[in-house]
Amino acid sequence: MAEQSIGWDVKKSALEVAWGDIEKRIAAAKQKVLTNNASPVLFFMEYRLMDTAILAGYTGFWQWQIKRHTKPGVFNKLSSKTLQKYADAFNISIDDLKSMTVHED
Repeated sequence: MAEQSIGWDVKKSALEVAWGDIEKRIAAAKQKVLTNNASPVLFFMEYRLMDTAILAGYTGFWQWQIKRHTKPGVFNKLSSKTLQKYADAFNISIDDLKSMTVHED
């Protein structure tokens, strides 16, 4: 029984470290958006645990387009139709996308 407890402690510790790393990535992405070094697309990709390949699958955009849309200047010029595709992929509204507002489901 003690061996199972030790195994669980190791798994729990590893999960805590992994989630801590994820939280740091989310915070870093948010900071990049707030300092105008990235668009909210980057923040929500991190928040929803997505990469460009996954997001491309949800939106139909090419990965290079998504990378381009993470630039604030490009993001600010996106059409409502494009923004809606991102909002749908992240399960949020366009307003939430633009403001980085997160509603816990």
